[in-house]
Amino acid sequence: MQPKTVAIAPNGDVGVGGVYGDSMSLGGDPLPNTQIDDAFLARFDGSGQHIASLGFGGANVDDTVWDVAFDSDSNMVVGGTVSSGTVDFGGEEQTFSGAKNAFVAKYDTAGALRWVRSFATGGGQVLSDVDVAPDGRVLLIGGFDGAVDFGGGSRSGPGGLDVGVALLDAQGEHMASTVFGGPGFDRGLGVRFGTGGVLAVGLHTGDMFFDSASLLSAPDQNGFVLSLSPDLSSVQWSHTLGTTGDDIAHSVDVSASGAVVVGGEFAETIEFASLWAAATPGGRDGFLLHFRP
Repeated sequence: MQPKTVAIAPNGDVGVGGVYGDSMSLGGDPLPNTQIDDAFLARFDGSGQHIASLGFGGANVDDTVWDVAFDSDSNMVVGGTVSSGTVDFGGEEQTFSGAKNAFVAKYDTAGALRWVRSFATGGGQVLSDVDVAPDGRVLLIGGFDGAVDFGGGSRSGPGGLDVGVALLDAQGEHMASTVFGGPGFDRGLGVRFGTGGVLAVGLHTGDMFFDSASLLSAPDQNGFVLSLSPDLSSVQWSHTLGTTGDDIAHSVDVSASGAVVVGGEFAETIEFASLWAAATPGGRDGFLLHFRP
């Protein structure tokens, strides 16, 4: 078992998600023993007592819950990736043909499925992170290979793996979406509702474009942090993180005062907006960046 994410609900419950193999019990009925890695999610009360748990996945090993978040009513929103085959999300089955398929689902406080949305392309998809607004709207981010339809029509980036961001309402219906990147490998890893926009972080390789306009450029694999407009139609500001070596921005959050916090890892040296730089004596190091836009 490999837990990948944990979150605390407003009512004190705890949500956990990740990947497991063989059989496993988290305090309820044993999860299915499929002999391959499957995704799991579980919910516990504030004292650690089991409320609900679920194991699910396709026919291959690419099944993982990557993130869990809660809305103001303590419903649990889950994002991740499933492989090809028929997947039972706990009351609704969906069939996939692609090797990696992104999904987001919502479960109530008892663990019952409210809705599930999936996003398949001809290539591979990874849904990395979700965030939930006080009114129940859901943000999601990931990496998408080929055209993807979040519910508002097919969208595609310049090529290769591109960054996809989508906004859904509390019932899982599409509100806005965008796909951007460059000809190289680009992936969104973290997303948050910010002050006056949507904050996104991840990695990009080489040049990155938004609606054909040049956005960022880097000689190697660099991290990025940017702010999208509330309707995801434009970029309000953007920065690349790194110089030489492979650098990644893994996560982002926003303080009560509106300041932005970004965490990630870097090799060799990292630079932010010509204002801050750091170097590692060797290997890879972590970084934590706190700034006000």
